[in-house]
Amino acid sequence: GESKFTTVAPLVSMEGRLQDALVRPDGALVTAAAVDRALAPLEGIAGYQVDQRAPDAADIDVVPGPGAPASILDDVRARLEPLLPGLKLQTRKATAIAAEPSGKYRLSRRHFPLDLGRIFPGCEGVSL
Repeated sequence: GESKFTTVAPLVSMEGRLQDALVRPDGALVTAAAVDRALAPLEGIAGYQVDQRAPDAADIDVVPGPGAPASILDDVRARLEPLLPGLKLQTRKATAIAAEPSGKYRLSRRHFPLDLGRIFPGCEGVSL
């Protein structure tokens, strides 16, 4: 039904943890779910993980599945480049994606703090 308290649409899906969001050079956040949606049309991916170790670059580990085309690494990069403009993307073949110490798998990982004040008004001085 329609809410009488807000004009903001309800959430349709969970987008993942803020700690896992990638950040583009323009300050926009890219969620793990957005990356997943971008790669969903590709056949032949058994697993992947995007690691952003620096604000201007990201590494993409791809585990090819049975019947993956020889072009799978280029296909992954082509699907993610429009989503991550300004980032240097490096794709590489992997045999598996390791679980975190918690036992969970993370589709995307940012390895530096996010300056929340740049993204959310009122959060100046807060990093995550």
